[in-house]
Amino acid sequence: MEGLAWEEALVSEGAHPELIHLQAELNKRRDKRLALACRKRVYEVVSANKRRRTNEDAVWSWWKVARDDLQTEMIAETNRKRRKLERERRAIERPQPRRIIFSCLCLYGS
Repeated sequence: MEGLAWEEALVSEGAHPELIHLQAELNKRRDKRLALACRKRVYEVVSANKRRRTNEDAVWSWWKVARDDLQTEMIAETNRKRRKLERERRAIERPQPRRIIFSCLCLYGS
C-alpha cells in the first residue's frame, strides 16, 4: 500500500517516471508534427509562388505574341495602303495612252 501511495503522490506532483517519459514522448511527437506542418506550409507557399510565376509568364508570353501579331498586321496593312496610293498617284501622273478604236477593222475583218 505504501508503494501505491508513493506512486500516487508522484503522479499528483507530476514527477512519476512513466508520466515524465510519456509526456516527453508526446512533446517529441508534437514537435515533429509541428516541424512537418511547417515544412509542408513552406513547400505549399513555394509551390503557389511557382505556379503564379508560371501563369504570369504564360500571360506575358501570350500578350507578346498577340502584340507582335497585331504589329505585323498593322505594318502589312499600312504597306498595302501605301502601295495602293503610290499606284494611284503614278496612274494620275502618267498620261493616259490614246485609245485607237478599231471598229472599222472589225467590220472589214469578218
